[in-house]
Amino acid sequence: MNKAQSVLSLLLILGALPAACANPAAQAPPEQSAGSPSAAKPSGWNDKPVDGSPGVNPPAISGHNLILKETFKDGKSLPWTTSFTSPGDGEASVQNGELCVELRNVGVNRWDAQLRHRDMVLQKNHTYTVQFMMHATQKTRAYTKIGQAGPPYREYFSQSLDLEPGRQIFKGIFTMQAEDDGSPELAFHLGGNMAKDAKVPFTVCLDDVHI
Repeated sequence: MNKAQSVLSLLLILGALPAACANPAAQAPPEQSAGSPSAAKPSGWNDKPVDGSPGVNPPAISGHNLILKETFKDGKSLPWTTSFTSPGDGEASVQNGELCVELRNVGVNRWDAQLRHRDMVLQKNHTYTVQFMMHATQKTRAYTKIGQAGPPYREYFSQSLDLEPGRQIFKGIFTMQAEDDGSPELAFHLGGNMAKDAKVPFTVCLDDVHI
C-alpha cells in the first residue's frame, strides 16, 4: 500500500471522507429505464385537463347522470364496451383510473373501432348537457355521437374531437327532438379516417363522463 492509499484509508476510517468519494462512479445517478412509466408516457399525459370545447358554454352539470359508470377508479368498466369491425382491432382496459382503448388496427370506417355506453333513456323535449375528459398517446381524432344503437342509427348529438396527449374536457348540449328512446348509446368512434394521422398502436383514454 502506497502513502496516498494509506492516507485515504485513514480518512475513511475516521469518517472524514464519504465512502462515495473513494469511488467516483458511485456518485453517478442511475440511468432511467426506457421502459419506466414516466419514460413511456408522452409529454402532457398527466397535465391538468384544459377546455377542449372553446366557445361551448352549456349549463353546469346538475341532476341525475345517465351514465351508469362515469369514473373508473375502482378498476371496473362495465357497462362500457368496445366494438371492433374487421380489420379494426384493439383492446380496452382500466389504466390509472381511466378507461383506455389500445388500437392495433383502426380499420376502414370510423365506427370500425369504438367505445360505447348504453343502458340509458332519452326523453323528447328534454335538454341534456354532455361532458367528459379524453386524451391519447398520439394526435388523433374521435367522433362522439349520442343516438340510436341500431338502424337507422339516427344521431341526436355529435361532435368531432381533436385528441392529443394533454387531457381535455369536452362539453356539449342538445335538446332531444325525436320521440323517447329507451335504448340509445353514447359512442366514441376512433377508427378509419379519425386516426389517419396516428400510427398504431396508440391509446385513447376516457374519464369523468356525464350526460
